[in-house]
Amino acid sequence: MGHLPWAPGTFGTLAGLPLYLALSGLPVWAYAACLAPLTLAAILLAGRAEDIYGCHDDPRIVIDEVVGFLVSMTGTAPSLPGMVLGFLFFRMFDILKPWPCRAIDRTWGGGTGIVMDDAAAGVYAAALLHVVQIIW
Repeated sequence: MGHLPWAPGTFGTLAGLPLYLALSGLPVWAYAACLAPLTLAAILLAGRAEDIYGCHDDPRIVIDEVVGFLVSMTGTAPSLPGMVLGFLFFRMFDILKPWPCRAIDRTWGGGTGIVMDDAAAGVYAAALLHVVQIIW
């Protein structure tokens, strides 16, 4: 996905949809228990990819978008509107990088910075998604 010439992060986020669907039937605690080791693996893989590609958060690294999207969908039941909104909210916060996302991206090194800024964007997206679902 990351080798696509345009919007690799968007396509990387789409790669998280099947994984979300596979995990979405779990209770929140089990979903989080699956997300934790995936996040750790993503940090290790993103750090290794950074070493290989020679630059921080190279566009070819998209596992961080998968983690961020999964964070954004935490505690939501699978539905087409929910997945579309979760996707859009995550991409919005990932692109805008509100505080502390940008600070994490700039100050945390290696795979930790690559993945955790997207996880933080996912927290913002999850909060907004839950508010919308409550109001809706």
